[in-house]
Amino acid sequence: DDDTSDTLEVSVKKHPAWLTFDGDTTLYGTPDQEDIGSDSVIIAVTDGFEVVTQHYALTVLASNDPPTFTSSPTKVVYEDSTYTYSMSASDPDSENSLIIFVPRKLPSFLVFDGKNTVSGKPLNSDVGEHEVLLSVSDGVDASDQSFVLKVVNTNDPPTISAIEDIVMPEDSSFQMLISAD
Repeated sequence: DDDTSDTLEVSVKKHPAWLTFDGDTTLYGTPDQEDIGSDSVIIAVTDGFEVVTQHYALTVLASNDPPTFTSSPTKVVYEDSTYTYSMSASDPDSENSLIIFVPRKLPSFLVFDGKNTVSGKPLNSDVGEHEVLLSVSDGVDASDQSFVLKVVNTNDPPTISAIEDIVMPEDSSFQMLISAD
């Protein structure tokens, strides 16, 4: 304003919902996936006598968003029981194909089917906690899902060594060492 004694007041007459005006001189915000496209912005400045407006288009371009897992794993399995986790994932960029993969070695009792399922049957030697890392990629970005799978011990029945049929004469002494675990 050429009249330097005039107090200027800035206002925003129109803006997309994702933008915020601080009431002074700043317009700020971060657009999301649903904000892709063009919106009109109208800013006004007044010196108390005259109002000047500025119109412009603000265009938000699409960028790749990483995919995410939409499934949650079961984190406990009992020894000698079958564990199965079928994963699912989604991507805000619906045109992207998703690939689920295992970026590092699984615990020895688990197998990945190459598509979306890990499964296996832990044994007594697998009792304890095992880290599992899974990933999903849209070809540009990837997201991980990591968890600890706890294998719980179950009571295993005792075993006894095999005993063959025995034939012996009467009036003879008999003694046998029985082996059990």
